[in-house]
Amino acid sequence: MGKFKIGDQVALKSGSPTMTVSDISMNLNGTQETGFVHVSWYSDGKVNRDEFHEDALEIDE
Repeated sequence: MGKFKIGDQVALKSGSPTMTVSDISMNLNGTQETGFVHVSWYSDGKVNRDEFHEDALEIDE
């Protein structure tokens, strides 16, 4: 299992707004792939989405 699960609140280790994990990259066999985490966050009244390598993110407490 990877570092994060859908719904976790995360931020970039280098600093960022709080983002919510919305999806996690999966291998074709359905197991979690070490790698990319899809996140979303609100800014200026709109939803933003991006993906980052899991090593660049940390739980935002």
